[in-house]
Amino acid sequence: MTKGLNAAMAAGFTLMLAVWLSLMTSCSGMGTASSSNSSASTGSNGSSGSGSGNSGSSAKYLYVANSGSNSISGFKINNDGSLTALASFPVSTSSPPFSLSAAKNSLLVGECNASCELSLYSVAGSTGNLSLSSTMSTPAIGAVLDSSGSFAYTGGGTSPNATVSAFSIVNGNISAIAGSPYQYSIGGGSNPVTATTLLVDPTGKFVYTLMTPQNEHTPSAILAVLLRNSNGSLAGFAPNSPGGSGTAGCTSGNLAVLAEQGTSLLFQSCEGSFQSDFSVQSLLIDQATGNISSTNGFSEPQGGGLAVGLAVDPSGKWLAATDIMNNNVHILAINPANGGLTESQSLIFPTGTGPSAVVFDSTGKFLYVLNGGLGSVGAGSNNISAYAFDASTGMLTAVSGSPYNVGQLPTAIVIAQPQ
Repeated sequence: MTKGLNAAMAAGFTLMLAVWLSLMTSCSGMGTASSSNSSASTGSNGSSGSGSGNSGSSAKYLYVANSGSNSISGFKINNDGSLTALASFPVSTSSPPFSLSAAKNSLLVGECNASCELSLYSVAGSTGNLSLSSTMSTPAIGAVLDSSGSFAYTGGGTSPNATVSAFSIVNGNISAIAGSPYQYSIGGGSNPVTATTLLVDPTGKFVYTLMTPQNEHTPSAILAVLLRNSNGSLAGFAPNSPGGSGTAGCTSGNLAVLAEQGTSLLFQSCEGSFQSDFSVQSLLIDQATGNISSTNGFSEPQGGGLAVGLAVDPSGKWLAATDIMNNNVHILAINPANGGLTESQSLIFPTGTGPSAVVFDSTGKFLYVLNGGLGSVGAGSNNISAYAFDASTGMLTAVSGSPYNVGQLPTAIVIAQPQ
């Protein structure tokens, strides 16, 4: 971590690493090429990734979780992609916020200090103002809403008896679903796993999660596919360790997904002490079974980068991936048949310092990068880089007025489009 950060900031970064950014999230926090807005952004991540907003003609609002200043920044997205700070923001939070997820008229915030909780806000369609609906204590920070805004999922914390927790949301009230939390393990049940990044498939059938085995001698970056029941509960557990480029030495990462006919393309970035390449893993998921049918790894040949935030554009043709080491964002062409990624040097664009999460708006005309930094790399520039996006070429052009300042240690970015 860079010198000069005070103890509180260092603690925030340590906690952010433990659950993966915002998670990007990002848990931002996690981009999807769908009409839903159901992923946590990181920057986990966090985004952590990040949902792209619901389709329609209503106003769109962009929110950022600021873990260093215990607040949420809010902006209105204008027709030209520029951002206007909302007058009633920043909104103070009781604890440092680390993850954001939005769906319909709801914004879910994961907060953590000595203890963790979920805070559910109602988003006013005409103003973007937030009204606190309910809170719920949880053992972990990163949380994600499904596209209906009726269910939420969070990592279960470090307890071996809680890998993933599921919640129902009725009339603005959060309550645990019967059977939750769910415990999962590998190695014949001898090695419990802890969920870090979570993402709901646009089809609504699966929850994808990256898991860390509690046995430190077991390789990390295990991907699990969890089946969702109609009542939001979880059934089935299919752990997969894809292998190949982009997974060696991973301790956490971010996820983005593209739903196609019969399959979903899942993209996984890698963050780990032994991984120094800019790398992304592509996985083809069978929508009927949740099984991984093929994998393709992508790694920048010259190395020295670190892929963090991920988002798929609404057309499904491009994957945006932030390189937090080199302060840029890569626009990678997607092969829809197998998820293979192709890079062009002309589609690498400068960002602010420490780009940790990224999100497209629902039209696919604009891209927003959160420059929040990462504990193992250093502090970011605490702002948002905004771009106009050309889906026919993959080109980015900086929006007038960019970058836009946010609070300290921003960890997640998300776009809400209230219905």
